[in-house]
Amino acid sequence: MGNVQGGTMASGMKKNRYEAVLRRQQEFFRTGGSRSREARRDALRALQGSLRSFEPELLAALKQDMGKPELEAWTGELLMVYKELTHALAQLRRWLRPRRVPTPLVHQPASSRIVPDPFGTVLIISPWNYPVQLLFVPLVSALAAGNTVVLTPSELAPA
Repeated sequence: MGNVQGGTMASGMKKNRYEAVLRRQQEFFRTGGSRSREARRDALRALQGSLRSFEPELLAALKQDMGKPELEAWTGELLMVYKELTHALAQLRRWLRPRRVPTPLVHQPASSRIVPDPFGTVLIISPWNYPVQLLFVPLVSALAAGNTVVLTPSELAPA
């Protein structure tokens, strides 16, 4: 029988939980619900709203866990995420447009273009040193690309 704290049972339960989350995200991706420009914009705006409403809790956790003063936590962690969100929302329409590219001579008279298409489900693991910034900045990019995402904090992060 495994140790519930750090052994086989605990890691097995955690693995099952992650697998269930991954399965749900993959199923949602297959429905096409994250592919449209509107869905991507809505996801980015929802993230922006959530960050704003949980900002005091995030700043308090950074203070408690890492000893970061509020100004340092806001400028070093949250500000970059807010800037990334603003940039992604402003550029989303342009990023989704197909781009014409040169066609190799052997394929003439065809034309070529690159059509941005999401990959599927993305796993983002946050490191312990910048837990907010390095979790949410890649999340912004993944959502803007139309992917579904599974997030997990570092195992070394206290909270």
